[in-house]
Amino acid sequence: MSDGWAMSMPLEGAVAAATLRKSTDIEACVVDGRLWLRGTKCSDGLDRSLRKILGAERFHRLSGEETARWGETLPSGLLPKGPWIPLKQWLQPTVPATVLPGRISERASLRIVRSSTEQAANLLLVEFQKWREYAATAPQARLSRLSFAASDDGHVLIRGEPLPPLPGTRYIEAEGVARPLGWEWSPAVDAAVIRAAFGLADRELALLASDGSYEVVGADDFVRATRSAVRLTEKELGSV
Repeated sequence: MSDGWAMSMPLEGAVAAATLRKSTDIEACVVDGRLWLRGTKCSDGLDRSLRKILGAERFHRLSGEETARWGETLPSGLLPKGPWIPLKQWLQPTVPATVLPGRISERASLRIVRSSTEQAANLLLVEFQKWREYAATAPQARLSRLSFAASDDGHVLIRGEPLPPLPGTRYIEAEGVARPLGWEWSPAVDAAVIRAAFGLADRELALLASDGSYEVVGADDFVRATRSAVRLTEKELGSV
């Protein structure tokens, strides 16, 4: 039996394959509403990644196009004829322009849907003027728990807990991926899968919008919240 492998999974769960995009030898094709993947060798790391994909069926690749169910040796079927293309080429997310500073990356096949789960927000998008007024009088003990990243259009993203009582859009951040409060992503994959799909670097933050677009904010865009930092940011931005 060769080291070759194949996998079949529901097409609607294709975002779960995003963690495999960096593997250069994995190919993909779609047949009858299912995504098929194939590769030439299954390492221990790849094996762990494949086992995490829900609803997937794995196969050994035998001679020619024959396959055997994983753990078996007798042929059970044939690979689809294709066309097969590299997974990285097939799974090509895109994203529209966004408002906050940062590197624009990719859009994955991901939906944002309403959620009834109650959670505390730890990010707040608010007008810079409101943030400036709050920071001018707030105790430093409150400010010291926060950091912020400002944009040229007069908005600021505040990070930390507890958030200031200001009107704006609140988000829940987990593992560097933030979704609007009252929303969740579908399918329900780990935030680590989304990070891999977006190609996020260490400490980068993906800020998702309810329409499925997102913004990548770099760690260096955030500064510690102090009154002097807010005043300096105001000077750099000019009149907002």
